[in-house]
Amino acid sequence: MAEIESFEFTDRKGRKILIRNASPDDAAKIIEMKTGIVMELDFMLKEPDEIDYTQADEKERISDSLNHAHDLYIVAESGAEIIGQLNFDTGSLKRTKHCGMFTVRVTKEFRNSGTGKILINTLLDHAEKDPAVEKVALNAFSTNKRALKLYEDCGFTREGYCPKDMKLSDGTYIDSVLMYKFVK
Repeated sequence: MAEIESFEFTDRKGRKILIRNASPDDAAKIIEMKTGIVMELDFMLKEPDEIDYTQADEKERISDSLNHAHDLYIVAESGAEIIGQLNFDTGSLKRTKHCGMFTVRVTKEFRNSGTGKILINTLLDHAEKDPAVEKVALNAFSTNKRALKLYEDCGFTREGYCPKDMKLSDGTYIDSVLMYKFVK
């Protein structure tokens, strides 16, 4: 895993947030954060009855990222609580290892505070410095206007749509938006 130097910033609401590398010891707190976000039902792939996060799986995911030189797994921490997380995974094949996909999550109480943007910019800084990474990509719900605006503000470009990519329990379809940013 690529490592970042930990740093602290003050969010828009005056709260101190620490950005640091994830550790396998963070697994329980990350699962708690992810579960809370899924329960909101808005923009996660999983529905509440599909929550199957385990500490063992999360520890393995973090450990796997530690063993891949170009991957990144970072957290945002306020006090003793993990309030945000970003993981970036690069391809393992020669034809895809120049590109990576990321997922970012921020708890409801810390959205619109600048935390998501700090996490993404930390990833972009890492990607710009890593000679192997050329392209950073993501998928987002087309209905998640706030996230799409954030990604565009961070320099990402929409590259396509996947029509009816998700189907909600009520039968409603949602498109996903594919976005990218070349860092080289």
